[in-house]
Amino acid sequence: MPPSTAGGTGHGTGARDRGTAPSPSNTGVKCWPDTREYTHTYPTDYAALGDGRPAALFSSYDQQTVDTHFAWMSRYGVDTAALQRFDPTGDEGPTRDAMTEKVRVAAEAHGVDREGTRRRRDARRRPRRYASPPRRTASGFTSCTT
Repeated sequence: MPPSTAGGTGHGTGARDRGTAPSPSNTGVKCWPDTREYTHTYPTDYAALGDGRPAALFSSYDQQTVDTHFAWMSRYGVDTAALQRFDPTGDEGPTRDAMTEKVRVAAEAHGVDREGTRRRRDARRRPRRYASPPRRTASGFTSCTT
């Protein structure tokens, strides 16, 4: 999916057909998200929202989205994040690994503890940099496989 559309990387945000922008005829959106706190959003083919703002969506693959989510966690006292990793043997490996790195960067920036993480078989194959020392005490994040 082109970077200029919601989802930006084929991550699937908002559209059934990941090759085109979300629209009334190509939607996976169940509930429109409040995007006011995101610094970067992606255009859609929907009409403007009721308040006149463009109908834009965030991409979960975008580093600023991950940073925003970790900022919210910090703001509201949530000190644990779960990084769900599907199909460790499938073709999503590069996207999955990139998301792991984005989560690591955001967790470090916002002081979320990753030490003590339960590492399953998939996580043990990943570089040690994903288990760097924490800046504050917390429960850690768990890399899950299904």
